[in-house]
Amino acid sequence: MDVCRQQIILTVALVLVTGSLAQVFSFGKCPSVQLKQNFQLGSYLGKWYENRRFFAIFEAFGSCVSANYSLKDDGHVKVVNQGYIKFLKKDNVAIGDAYAPDANEPAKLKVKFGSGPSGDYWVLDTDYDSYSVVYSCSGYGGVFKIEFSWILTRERNGLSDAKIQKLLQSMSSSGINVKRFSVTDQSNCPN
Repeated sequence: MDVCRQQIILTVALVLVTGSLAQVFSFGKCPSVQLKQNFQLGSYLGKWYENRRFFAIFEAFGSCVSANYSLKDDGHVKVVNQGYIKFLKKDNVAIGDAYAPDANEPAKLKVKFGSGPSGDYWVLDTDYDSYSVVYSCSGYGGVFKIEFSWILTRERNGLSDAKIQKLLQSMSSSGINVKRFSVTDQSNCPN
């Protein structure tokens, strides 16, 4: 095998490995998803509890995860994500900034934590009072994709099983593999 081909294979392998460690990696194209129509940021602000999530390295071993969104003077959103790592008995807090780069797509937000790159935060569905479905997908030439997804609830104890199943069915109908969700432990939380 020539050196150029070996370098290409090594580069692709490194991208796949590093991408898969960060979030959910799979082959294929990103699904075409519908965003929440007429998204109202003001109604979305406040505290949300993580009910389910796709694996993400920055949330590994995290339980009792919540997100609090508040409006900043510049129109951006202050994001305070908080969780607890039970076996370390340690809080995990990340503070970020979110904004909608296109006013015509207010449910398609960008979020940034620290000096890292911005990530997508797309609100697919919410009733503002009990649940929110968040998703993002980055595609790479139609060959593979890297996904994030969360189901958030206003109450720590979540939603009824029937409501969760309805949300999962809706996501599945959009081409999202909901079998990748894991349920977030919200029991015996210190905060």
